[in-house]
Amino acid sequence: MNSHRLFFACLLMALFGVSLAGPATAGETAPRPTLDPHKRYKTPRDAILQYTARDAHGFYWTGMLQSERQALTRWERSPQNEGAYLISRYEVGDAEVEGDKARVTVSYHLVGVTDFNGQITPPDRYLHSVTFELGRANPQDGWKILSPAPEAVSAYVHYSTMEGSFSTRP
Repeated sequence: MNSHRLFFACLLMALFGVSLAGPATAGETAPRPTLDPHKRYKTPRDAILQYTARDAHGFYWTGMLQSERQALTRWERSPQNEGAYLISRYEVGDAEVEGDKARVTVSYHLVGVTDFNGQITPPDRYLHSVTFELGRANPQDGWKILSPAPEAVSAYVHYSTMEGSFSTRP
């Protein structure tokens, strides 16, 4: 069995297990998350939960709206992605808060990498973590993402969000 067939066999098994996992949790398919551009996120973890939910639904792969960028980040520009990591799930860790700064780590379970043409390739690793740094100007302000910088941010899209739109088939 060549490596691509083995990869896609593992991918199908992982997706089948996720679909039987029961109610949606952070990282599994859930209703499309809406964004309130005026919301102030009371905890750093709340801000990251909103960001990762929208990212997993593919909202940031093709570009982040200015209203999203302003509501969730302090970035001056939006990330530009030519491809995306396909994920089976993600886990948002607890926030480490020190005054008006915080760190939240997200662990992504990768199943592939895709581009705008719909080609899927196996990832170079199957678990990837990103640590987000957040801040707020004062205690009344909501938490917003400071880093990683937009040019260092990748899109992480839940595989089920994009099923049927790939040119490579298992």
